[in-house]
Amino acid sequence: MRLEELLDEVEPLSHGQRCRHLAARARELSTRPSVTGAQEVSGRPEVSGAQDVSGRSELAGLLESLAEGGQYERSLAIRLAAAAKDLTYVTHAMTDPDPDISRYAIAQAVALGAPAAPIVEIARTAPAEHRMTAYRAIRRHHRTDLAELLIDEVHERWGDREAASLLPACGPEAVAARLADLAHAVPGWATPARRHPLLVLDHAERVLAGLPGHLRDAWWPAFAPGVEVAARYATERVIALLERHWTPRPWRCAGLLLDADPDRTLAIYLVPGRQHQLAELLGRRSVRRRLPGLTDERLGELGRAVRDSDDADALINLLRAVPPSRRDAVFTAAMRGVDLSQRVLSDELLDVLPLRRRVAEARRMLGLRVVAELPLRTLETTAFLPYDEAEPVLREATRRSDATDRANGYINLIACAGRDRDPETLTRLAKALERLRNEQDPVRHAAITALTGIPGALFQAAHVPLLDRLAEDALAARDCSYQTRYSLSRLAVLLFGQGARRDEPALLECALRIFERLTGDVGTLPLGQFGFGQLSHWLRRGQEAVLVRRLAPFLEAEAAHDRHELAFLLASALGRRGWELPELRQALERALTAVRDSDAVRAIECWLEPPRTKGERVAGLLELDPSTVALRKVFDVLAWQRTDLLQAALGRRDPVGRFAKSGTRQVRYAPRAAVRRWTARQRTAYLRLLERVARNGRLPMHERAYAVRMAGEVPAVEAEWLRPFLEDGADAVLRRAALTALPWTARPQDALAGLLAHAGGNDAHVAVYGAVRAARFVRPAELGAALEPVLAGGKVTARKEAVRLLARHRVPGAMGRLRELWSAAGQHKDVRVAIVSAALELLSEPAAWDVLREAVTVAGDLAAPVLGTRPPAVPERWRAAYGELIVAATRAADQVTRMLAVDALTPGWLTRRGLGNGWPRSSATSGRPASGGRPPAGWWRGRAPGPGWRSCGGRCGRSPPRRTSRMPGPAATARPRSGSARSYGPCACCTVRTRSR
Repeated sequence: MRLEELLDEVEPLSHGQRCRHLAARARELSTRPSVTGAQEVSGRPEVSGAQDVSGRSELAGLLESLAEGGQYERSLAIRLAAAAKDLTYVTHAMTDPDPDISRYAIAQAVALGAPAAPIVEIARTAPAEHRMTAYRAIRRHHRTDLAELLIDEVHERWGDREAASLLPACGPEAVAARLADLAHAVPGWATPARRHPLLVLDHAERVLAGLPGHLRDAWWPAFAPGVEVAARYATERVIALLERHWTPRPWRCAGLLLDADPDRTLAIYLVPGRQHQLAELLGRRSVRRRLPGLTDERLGELGRAVRDSDDADALINLLRAVPPSRRDAVFTAAMRGVDLSQRVLSDELLDVLPLRRRVAEARRMLGLRVVAELPLRTLETTAFLPYDEAEPVLREATRRSDATDRANGYINLIACAGRDRDPETLTRLAKALERLRNEQDPVRHAAITALTGIPGALFQAAHVPLLDRLAEDALAARDCSYQTRYSLSRLAVLLFGQGARRDEPALLECALRIFERLTGDVGTLPLGQFGFGQLSHWLRRGQEAVLVRRLAPFLEAEAAHDRHELAFLLASALGRRGWELPELRQALERALTAVRDSDAVRAIECWLEPPRTKGERVAGLLELDPSTVALRKVFDVLAWQRTDLLQAALGRRDPVGRFAKSGTRQVRYAPRAAVRRWTARQRTAYLRLLERVARNGRLPMHERAYAVRMAGEVPAVEAEWLRPFLEDGADAVLRRAALTALPWTARPQDALAGLLAHAGGNDAHVAVYGAVRAARFVRPAELGAALEPVLAGGKVTARKEAVRLLARHRVPGAMGRLRELWSAAGQHKDVRVAIVSAALELLSEPAAWDVLREAVTVAGDLAAPVLGTRPPAVPERWRAAYGELIVAATRAADQVTRMLAVDALTPGWLTRRGLGNGWPRSSATSGRPASGGRPPAGWWRGRAPGPGWRSCGGRCGRSPPRRTSRMPGPAATARPRSGSARSYGPCACCTVRTRSR
């Protein structure tokens, strides 16, 4: 097959069709003998174990032709080779200069079982982005052989972080041998826990056993996700771990722990001081589902633990978790030891109690003075009595002269009727609500809102006249407010849901009439915000079809008047359950030609929801009206799926239709992942549109700049496309947008030099951060030379970032170069601070320790990166030596540094039971014997003052620091006698404490 034939075949296809066609062609050509005989594949390395290409010379010849083309042709070639499992070509493509192709080739090579040699070569010399791609593929495809082969070499050459990224792909023995040394660099513990849950728990137990209590809470947040994942495989061990080393946090695995051992799990939460965590636990539905399996006494114990917590809902959630028949016993057990005779229970708590206990508690509370003295509280408590008993008092409140009192009366009267759980009671309530016709709007609003709070199952067909009259009176009132209309909408939602769930036509029609009155009164309402999303959860399977068929006449009647709110409401409420319903599909199809643009746009969005048919539907929309391509929903379908129809959006001629604006070409932007699916011609047309926007001086500058920026998202775009916007005469906004896009072009490794050329000008803050991405595509062996001009004379911002890049990419000789920069005369302080931070990533280099020691000696800002590092962030093998640095900082000349050093020592470094060996081992530098044990008494003598020491108040005029510490101050040459008075006289440095008798 010739190259031109293949390109002509795939050009009119969509992305999915193109991929399937290429796979079929690859299988066909791989078995078709060559017409011209065997052809040699030149320039490619031989790969052991790869399939022989000489016997499939027709495919090999096609791959050769594609490899000589542009980025699009080479991307087709790698897809063909991957489909044919041609490892020879795939491994050759791993060195392609375009990162999109080379990264795809690396991932495919690992997936196809490529031998170790090319992958090892990538791990040794490739840019950081290619190495990360290889690591991800190794983890994804479980290439344990590659992971165990690479991890030690990666650890030695590239450091702890990259080696830790290979841990999840290694075998159990390899992980067990290396986990302790790499634990500080693990980016996320959830992934290792899925592969090796027992080893992760072993590590947690080992670390926590030697970790002081004040460091445990700081250690848990990073490690807890791994423990939560490990709970799926070793629940008992997780329970034991939390029993010994609890930390306050919302454990997502609590449900699994309850299933395995509810008694031990609850015992963890019942420890005094953990009421807040227990209350949060009871707030989860997954936990409440498991509580009915516990005894009433055990539940009562939980209730006693949370009844006085700050979370008032904790006890309520506990009672809601059990059936009403058990709530009385659980409540009694929970309130054991509490004198209920004078206790006032909240309305929410009374609501969840069973009827008899609720009435008894309400009668008791009505006899309390604290309730009787408050009329509103008396009214609210009366509402918990049986309706027959409470109705006279509550109806009397609805007749008071004050509108607020009447509103409270209606609220409590309706709530009392709802608590009776009897539809007949609601029928009797209708007479009391007749007075609402002549009430003020605040009173009507309160009554309607109260109706939305009663159980929906109480509404029957007999109540429809009352509800219709209530809605009609409220909307006809002169003072009808937005709040009242909103409450009516919520009531209609409640009625609609109940009518659909129980197949009650009267309630359905009542709800629709209320919606019709609302929309006719105030225009289209956002009905989707009123809870219709729950409709798909209310309906049993198959009920949605019955519901839509029943509402079909209403849908047709609305469409006859060019109104489609009900169709949109049903489409959003039913979701995927409504995609295949013919009546709803027809209603949405009629809405596509609505007069109002807003209705047409919403109809198109609903029409394109079904993922299986959206490709066909979008083709019909474009045939009906080509200008719909201007809508985001339509363009997204074209960009991701129907790429064969992109000509409608990318053509030279503007689309014509209702959504096309006269004289304006609207350009939609696509992300890079979508543009990768396009053909070369489509990318060229897209770039032409972007250039048209970028060069249009009549457009706002931010739109032009965004078009320049999005040009970098087009695969295979060359840096030359951005060159006009990088010239000195270009606008600053456009120039900076071009600098931002430059590292995203086809060869970001070649763009590094251009970005660094701008590092000395006013665009340094943009160019330097663009260089950070470009550096990820440059081989570390070449990166040092590229950064040298910036290190020698760039702006401070550029030099700082160049220092970080040297350390982050571990450029050969990086620490030696950083040492030279550190020692350079007149070096800027900010650059030296960056060097100290970079040295923390190169602790295996002896020169790094020299820089760190000098930094803590010079003190000031230079010591801040050292003193701000906590023990868990330092490799275990370096913690003892690092502790000596902290101790050395206590002797610095700068007072602030000494204070920070003592603060740093106190939490972690000065504890033998810390992470590894936190104590410095050298007695000469640490002031303590090298043997084990606690530090000797008075070890702090001669050290720097801590944050609790007072200044002398001498001639320097410094005020004493506000912080205090329990750490003692330095002793004088002789201790004062007990009871002798001390004073702080003047001194030269404000830190030496003097004594007078």
